[in-house]
Amino acid sequence: MNKEAGFLSAFLLLSSLAIPSVNAGGSVDAAMSLYKSKHYKEAAAGFSQAVSQEPSRQLYHYLLANCLVHMKEHRRAEEEYKVAYTLDPSSSTGEFCLQALGAYNKRSGKPGTASNSDLDKAKGLIEKQIEFEKEKSGSLANRGQRTIQDSVEEELKQVDQWMQSEIQKLNEPLIFNPGARANPLLANPELLKEKEDQIRASAAAQKEQIKKSAKERSKVYESWKKDRETLLDETAENLKGQLEQPMGMSGVKLQSKGTGLYVRYYGKGGKNYWPDPHPATARIGDAAAAEAKPAENAVESDKRVDGKVIEQRVQPML
Repeated sequence: MNKEAGFLSAFLLLSSLAIPSVNAGGSVDAAMSLYKSKHYKEAAAGFSQAVSQEPSRQLYHYLLANCLVHMKEHRRAEEEYKVAYTLDPSSSTGEFCLQALGAYNKRSGKPGTASNSDLDKAKGLIEKQIEFEKEKSGSLANRGQRTIQDSVEEELKQVDQWMQSEIQKLNEPLIFNPGARANPLLANPELLKEKEDQIRASAAAQKEQIKKSAKERSKVYESWKKDRETLLDETAENLKGQLEQPMGMSGVKLQSKGTGLYVRYYGKGGKNYWPDPHPATARIGDAAAAEAKPAENAVESDKRVDGKVIEQRVQPML
């Protein structure tokens, strides 16, 4: 018996003591009885049928994988363990799957160590998400700058209209204020030109102020875009660095399985009380507190948190 088979045998003996009751009725109960009586081939057929009917049930994939190990169909067993693990990494069944996958990991004899392929995929996913977020930020900044430019063009048009209206008033032959009388400016071309120049200068100053204000507002968008890109790059490097770090004293480590920019799974995390992972959710669990219940009040903090189990929700970045 090689080391891999030896570990799997010991693992199956240990995990069989922790299999929860199924209580599903019908073929699953029959398959469970066959499994316990060591009729693994017949039990595998029953669990295969259960998997085809309810593919999202983690336990069925896990029990099928156990049967396949006994049948020495290790490639299929490994695939079933992977499926079961990804359905709920934080459950106790997910932990057993992770241990089994560790035995199949030929790159390292340490259970739960991610292969280079897993790390590369996780890093690639992070980089794709970073580029996607940068594109979103760029689009938002460009949209804001276009809005500013459209506003500027409208304001400049209004200033031109005001200037033309004021100059037209200067050249009216009659002045109705308070009564009708001849426009004295028409008899004094030099004074008329001086008044027109004053209006044009005032319009030019207004237009210059409008352009200056628009430029400053546009710079805010540009600065935000650059700061956002820097923050995203730092986030990516931080996540990739955590993936490469070995497990610490707490036994908690960022896993490459299912790791994304906003969905991060750290080690163990309890059983059924965790919500299904979705964007903008981070699940953090102390390896020594898998059975603990989450705090009544969620804790939000960017600092390191020591404790049993914490559920942390963060707002997605714009």
